[in-house]
Amino acid sequence: MKTFILFFVLSIVAFADPRPTQEDFNACYEKNKDSIVSVNKHFGVAITKDLIAVPKNGEAPINNYVKFDPYLQLYLVRSDKTLSPASMADETNDERVKKSTWIGVLSDNNNSKMGHIKALGVNLGDFDTMSFEHNATDELNTACCKMLGITVGADKFIPNRYLKHFAAYDDVYYGDIGATFEPRDGKFYVQKVDPIGRAKALMVNDELVSINGVSPKSLREVNEMILFAPKGSKLNIVVKREGAQYFFEVPVSGNLKFSQSLEALIPDSQKLKNLNAMPENIELYGDDKILTDYGIRVNANLVVTHVTPDSNAQIFGIKVKDRILQVDKDMVKNRGELLQKIGEKQNFLLLFTRDDFEFFARVPK
Repeated sequence: MKTFILFFVLSIVAFADPRPTQEDFNACYEKNKDSIVSVNKHFGVAITKDLIAVPKNGEAPINNYVKFDPYLQLYLVRSDKTLSPASMADETNDERVKKSTWIGVLSDNNNSKMGHIKALGVNLGDFDTMSFEHNATDELNTACCKMLGITVGADKFIPNRYLKHFAAYDDVYYGDIGATFEPRDGKFYVQKVDPIGRAKALMVNDELVSINGVSPKSLREVNEMILFAPKGSKLNIVVKREGAQYFFEVPVSGNLKFSQSLEALIPDSQKLKNLNAMPENIELYGDDKILTDYGIRVNANLVVTHVTPDSNAQIFGIKVKDRILQVDKDMVKNRGELLQKIGEKQNFLLLFTRDDFEFFARVPK
């Protein structure tokens, strides 16, 4: 038994990251000290050649700044001098940065605190946490001298992914689609949908398959794909509903406007990815507001897949599996033809078929 315990302990030691020394973090301080900037007695870190991230504190006020983020309690200050920005680690890469990764606060007094990442924040405004406390604002580094974020007191720090997004726009902007998600049994499902939000075509309990071709591994990843989506972009969202998969192109809040050429700051994992090949069983939904307002959704073959309770469609008697044949006496064979025929019509007649029985329904705009 003792032999087994000894073997177990030695295995942990063998596979754990080696503990850095005080000298290692002293070297990191010397390497990165030029990225630490004082802004009117406030601690700041240069995150680009002319932008400084400055956590709010109780010292002298900062009057000249680009913006203030109330979620992060963070100022963005523009410098008229060329700065030496910190070299940032990509903490979204699980292979490079994980909970066993050693991290430490940079200090010039041979007293750097060190430990590990305890947890990554999940929702808007959540800070990442460390396995130790540090009640001051300082630059947080890996033992390889890559910046991970800025400590803000207790065991919390503002991570790089928020800092990069923070520097990308002149205003405080976070992506929003009007839907929230929740984890269940290792999968992710739509929890709530704003009925007038941008993702109103989603339904509660839809299973999330992918966003921009990526199948998320955590709720943090789901939320941050939305939070950090570029302004004016569209998210390619695939969900599973009643055994079938559906594709939605969901616009994100905000108009596209970068303050400068800072898109390179956004990690590849957060940039839009094109879906090169859409699976054949995925049904495409576009701008069909008039149909959803009426209370129905149809697939590519014009078969009704959903009828909204208490809608005009349900009151009239439309049912799932009814199929559309015509728009105002014009035959339509697929969803593209249907939307083209609807066009700018203010109201129109749809001819449905159900078990060889055909009937008309008028749809007002």
